[in-house]
Amino acid sequence: QFHERIERHAKKALGLADDFTQLVRAQSYSYHFERCNLVDVLLECVDDAWEATRRHRIRVTMAPSPEEAYSLVNRELMARAINNLLGNALKFSPAGSSITCAVESLPRAWAVLVKDEGPGIAEELRTRLFEPFIRGSATANIDGAGLGLAFVKTVAQRHGGRVLLESPPGRGS
Repeated sequence: QFHERIERHAKKALGLADDFTQLVRAQSYSYHFERCNLVDVLLECVDDAWEATRRHRIRVTMAPSPEEAYSLVNRELMARAINNLLGNALKFSPAGSSITCAVESLPRAWAVLVKDEGPGIAEELRTRLFEPFIRGSATANIDGAGLGLAFVKTVAQRHGGRVLLESPPGRGS
């Protein structure tokens, strides 16, 4: 048991260090943009989450999306941002619920959507949620340091985009 605890704490520490490193990298890194199909990137992220969705007994579905949604992005950082959104949706969604993903066309842009059926986010927390180290009281028993959504916001902004959050109380995010 002692060795298992050490291993668990070491993995947490490595995860925190990796999250912090990735945030700093996203903030200061000179981005290399390439033409990518955002639908393909999203599908790969959904596929990467397969084991976690099975373990949490949560179904991930793709809502109707265009077949192609080409944009100039840093594919690696965009995929990690989407994975962060999916990871949060998995952490906060109850077993037996669904997560819906999609790419939608906007005027002169694309939107990547990740919608869960979790408890929602308190209104007073919504404006600060994308700042580093900000976590709500509902996250006390859930692993994380509050860096994932800061990373998502940084990547979106560095791509000329933004993050929008809708979270009606008790109806997901």
